[in-house]
Amino acid sequence: MIYYAHSIQNQPPSKWQLLQNHLVQVGKLAGDFAKYFNSYNWAYSAGLLHDLGKYSSDFQKMLYDTFQNNACFKKHIDHSTAGAQQAVKIYGEKYGKILAYIIAGHHAGLPDGKSISSSCLEKRLSKRISKYSPDNNIIQRNELEIFPFLDCLDLKKTTQEELGFKLSFFIRMLYSCLVDSDFLDTERFLNLENAKLRKNAELEMHFLEKLRNYIQNISNKAEKTEINKKRNEILEQCSKSAEYESGFFSLTVPTGGGKTLSSLYFALKHALKFHKKRIIYVIPYTSIIEQNAEIFRKILGEEYVLEHHASFDFDGYEDKKLASENWDIPIIVTTNVQFFESLFSNRPSKVRKLHNIANSVVILDEAQMLPVALLYPTLEALKELVATYNTTVLFCTATQPALSYSEDFKRGLKNVKEIIPNKENLALTFKRTEIQFIGKLNDEEIAYRLKKYSKVLCIVNTRAHAHRLYSKIENLENTFHLSALMCPAHRRDTLKEIKHTLENKNTCKVISTQVVEAGVDIDFPVVLRALAGVDSIIQASGRCNREGKLNMGQVFVFETETKIPAGLMRQGADITSEILRNFGDIYSLKVISEYFKRLYWLKGDKLDEYRILENLKDTVSLNFPFKDISEKYKIIKNDAKSIIIPYNDNARMLIEKLRYSNNQRTLLRKLQQYTVDIPQFQLKKLYSTGNIEMVNDLYPVLINESLYNYKTGLWIEEPEFHEIEELIV
Repeated sequence: MIYYAHSIQNQPPSKWQLLQNHLVQVGKLAGDFAKYFNSYNWAYSAGLLHDLGKYSSDFQKMLYDTFQNNACFKKHIDHSTAGAQQAVKIYGEKYGKILAYIIAGHHAGLPDGKSISSSCLEKRLSKRISKYSPDNNIIQRNELEIFPFLDCLDLKKTTQEELGFKLSFFIRMLYSCLVDSDFLDTERFLNLENAKLRKNAELEMHFLEKLRNYIQNISNKAEKTEINKKRNEILEQCSKSAEYESGFFSLTVPTGGGKTLSSLYFALKHALKFHKKRIIYVIPYTSIIEQNAEIFRKILGEEYVLEHHASFDFDGYEDKKLASENWDIPIIVTTNVQFFESLFSNRPSKVRKLHNIANSVVILDEAQMLPVALLYPTLEALKELVATYNTTVLFCTATQPALSYSEDFKRGLKNVKEIIPNKENLALTFKRTEIQFIGKLNDEEIAYRLKKYSKVLCIVNTRAHAHRLYSKIENLENTFHLSALMCPAHRRDTLKEIKHTLENKNTCKVISTQVVEAGVDIDFPVVLRALAGVDSIIQASGRCNREGKLNMGQVFVFETETKIPAGLMRQGADITSEILRNFGDIYSLKVISEYFKRLYWLKGDKLDEYRILENLKDTVSLNFPFKDISEKYKIIKNDAKSIIIPYNDNARMLIEKLRYSNNQRTLLRKLQQYTVDIPQFQLKKLYSTGNIEMVNDLYPVLINESLYNYKTGLWIEEPEFHEIEELIV
């Protein structure tokens, strides 16, 4: 009997893919992916066994029935359990179970090791599948050359506490190799056009020359100031540090120090010297992602840079859309959510890219934005990438979080190399603002100060507070509002107007939430900031005297009568208030370090709030809850729901297309720029009062456009929800 892996609609069996060919090709490709962490035969064996269940009469009959009946939809037949069971039979309870996870979950996702669900690995391995089991003697007759043993895992330097996490991470990495190779081999057979679009480009030496020329061009045009001299010194330090071996690095550079280009220079030089495959730039905010990706494309070329986040429109960039599936491209600019959630996911579509993180340089921009409730598992993942998967990680920020190992923080990172030798002096050189704490202000007093200054930015902690303050000064000339109650397209339009006003008018007053704090290139002589974490206050000060045109800008920090919502923002504000009474200057690296120590170190078990590490300690039975952890590791945890706003004619056109289109995913991506996130209970209220319509019974669209103000965005009475919506996936 001839066994096939895939049939082709309307094509006879002679055109179908032979199962043996598919298994061998997937095995070899998966093995090649795993070479970067010395696990070729592990991944090869997973590839060889993953579709073993297709060696059954029932599966082959399904393919023939589909062909004869000209049917598009094939009946589901379990073809993965057989390979999982065979892996345990060949390689034993320990090593075989590692492969069994990977094989059993290669379509539906990595299963939990043990649970009440019938899909857990324990029940899959004990399942009787005689109906769909491989026909006799498939392996025995040498149609498949199975490795008789697997390489021993190098666990000599692994403590008992680290072992469970290390093994679970290894399973995810092997899983990534298998699912990506399975996708790619199937694509080559069924969709050759897509396969040809995959460019498989690599980092090249001329990238460094292009970047060097670009930076030199900027330097030649710049004035010979002390600031520009320091920028050149930062670049030189990055160039020197790139010569060091793989590991953890930190780049502590104040706002305006040119860390984007300097960190890219470090990453390129380091990657080329140590033969790393790619550079992954991880950023928490949309505005910085778009800005950096545009710069990188300009310097290195469009075809080498992938911008990957939920609101990027891949229309017309089919090659980039394909590259976003597995990150097989030299430069990736992506989000915290995409990067970190993929490291803990169990889903094939998310985990597929993991093996391409191995042997790369990862730059964590705005490193202080690592998720606090998930900090311990996040740090363990980064340690594992560096220790086992030959990855270099660079923490890059103006406010470096206290992540290094100490007796008080034993899960911290060891041997982090700081690129800048004298950070304190550097911070003083770039100091362009004075920060003053002016006590508690009520809304009338805040409004008075806003009226007092001709050009002023005021940043508060909640959307409701921003809206209230704006209403007190909205009748003044050239007054603007910014918050995530405005859809992203609206915020971009408003920022353009603000920049124009700052350049061409005598007055400009802006009330904003923290959506303006990172990556937004605006420059005010005066900034008012409601009390928040030290990192947020320093980010706010980066919008003051940004270009250094004044001798010193003024930043006033005040407490408000509006209570900060419970959570990380309130904790940050409380810690800031406490340490400033004892330590003084907020720009001091000592103050920044003390702030993060108290924010991180004193929280103890709350740095693994969902007990992810605790659930990965079973090193005896290897019962890891992959599915459960995937659901728990979420960087953005709230009940917010997106509502689509008919902001302009383009938004209205896309909404109409959404009603009738079969390609809704593409349209929803385009509509991301016209959405506002609101709490679920507010969505229900808007729906019950007839203000929104559920298009296709799935997508909420605002139909009462009077609720959307073209100065302040969507207005509904709401509690004091602080901003987290700018963190995107």
